[in-house]
Amino acid sequence: MCTLEDIDSFSDDQISQCLVAKSIPVYDHMITNRINVMLLFKTNNTLDAKNVRYLNNPDFTSIYISCGNLHDALELTKIFTFYSNKKESRGYSFSNFSNHPITVNGVYYPTTEHYYQSMKFLGTDEMWMEVIRKSPTPGIAKKNGSSKTHRLRTDWEEVKNNIMWETLWYKVSQNRSVFNDIMNTGYQTLIEASPYDSYWGWGKDKNGRNQLGITWMSIRKYIRENGTQF
Repeated sequence: MCTLEDIDSFSDDQISQCLVAKSIPVYDHMITNRINVMLLFKTNNTLDAKNVRYLNNPDFTSIYISCGNLHDALELTKIFTFYSNKKESRGYSFSNFSNHPITVNGVYYPTTEHYYQSMKFLGTDEMWMEVIRKSPTPGIAKKNGSSKTHRLRTDWEEVKNNIMWETLWYKVSQNRSVFNDIMNTGYQTLIEASPYDSYWGWGKDKNGRNQLGITWMSIRKYIRENGTQF
């Protein structure tokens, strides 16, 4: 039997077993915040499978403590989905395809997709990086970034999450409208609702990693704690 007192000393595998015992679906990325997991147990499974996404919201713990009750905390951190790259769509600014250019070390990139995809070849194929940067659309930049005929940097899998954080930071710190959009989400749980990508989005079955949403929430929390200058 798992108890609240056990959690602090448990390994991730042991916590996963406890969650399974409480009929909570477990994904390898979910155990990101021990305090949130402890809250899950403290509330006797009130945070059920439907609400498991809240465990990846870095603001959830502080909001729960501030509210003093789970109902209000869940309302303030309710889910906000985004996906479409159409300018009039909700969450357009959070798409890497959105028309928000960035400049890094004096080099201009039409979208954050152009920058992110080009970083895959840093140190291995700088000519191809330039081809990606000059791609006519973010879709073509993504396609070029997926090329199998050019050598990917060997550490890509280890650094790609940090590169995405860096990419979004350039975007939000250089585009006032994006800054306003992300801060206007308050403490909501952001989810990239892509049915095709179960790493950056939530995938077809909505059980994916949602790494893009997690990264945007991290950026938002960082701004709230540290500010930004334009």
